[in-house]
Amino acid sequence: MPLISVIMPLFNKEAYLGAAIESVQNQTFSDWELVVVDNGSTDSSYTVAEMFALADPRVKIIKFIEKQGPGATRNYGLSLASGEWVLFFDADDLLDPDYFAHAALMFGSENSADLFTGGWLEFENSTDQISPREMAPAGIGKSTECVSDFAIAFAPWAVHSSFIRRVALDDSHKWPESLDQFLGEDISFWFTLLLDFKVAWLKMVGAVYRMETPGCRSKRSDIQLWHDGVIRAVRKNLHEVQLRGRELREGEIESLFRLYEVFYRQAKSCRHDAIQVSSKIEAVAYLKRLSFLYLLMKPALLVRRIFSIFIFQ
Repeated sequence: MPLISVIMPLFNKEAYLGAAIESVQNQTFSDWELVVVDNGSTDSSYTVAEMFALADPRVKIIKFIEKQGPGATRNYGLSLASGEWVLFFDADDLLDPDYFAHAALMFGSENSADLFTGGWLEFENSTDQISPREMAPAGIGKSTECVSDFAIAFAPWAVHSSFIRRVALDDSHKWPESLDQFLGEDISFWFTLLLDFKVAWLKMVGAVYRMETPGCRSKRSDIQLWHDGVIRAVRKNLHEVQLRGRELREGEIESLFRLYEVFYRQAKSCRHDAIQVSSKIEAVAYLKRLSFLYLLMKPALLVRRIFSIFIFQ
């Protein structure tokens, strides 16, 4: 049984797939398996992956019979994985060669943690950007509860910047297939995990995120698509909180306010009246739910509360 299982959903990424697989093969730590799940590719992606699988027994290529969304594809790959730790890795991204070696050392340092997360580099595939941007996970160095407060409304990190203990990925913590046809499904995935499992921090930047490749799902420029997907993920997260029989924490309320404030500003800039109006209502409502004592600790929020009538107009 390998220590690390890498699960890669694959759909029409022939231009990037070879580099992605090679970045796994080039790891200085060799105790891994790569499970590639082809989700109905119509280009040469399957053939490329098959060539790697024939040459390296650690690489497995499986066809998903019926094309489905990314969550279903990842969950299917998970059902075939045997490693103690799981890394979800998209077919157009890359990994630092020392990533697995560093993670393997960290796994034993905090036995109570079920997620290990670090920073990542991201670069625009469609530009001549000279150097990637270094990104840090939300709440780095803080408690799992602080990270969870953020994650109720935002994805806290890139998918392949986090290793997850496989036993934590039971039926209650798999990818939410009900959100597969929408954007932002990772918001629900990470939040549900953070509700129940502890996160610890990797001390290196090991993931590389290639943004805006053809066919990618990150379409934040389309505010309607992005809004519809994120709001469904947030509703699912609110339901998860209700199932645990508790009220929202003030940190969660603040994150929800900030989310709707972002949507309000985006909708205002592109003159999407319906989203602007609905986001204003939600933002003001969440802002008013924050206690005065909490606002005193956050002066910028207090100012927003006092002048909300002028800010949202």
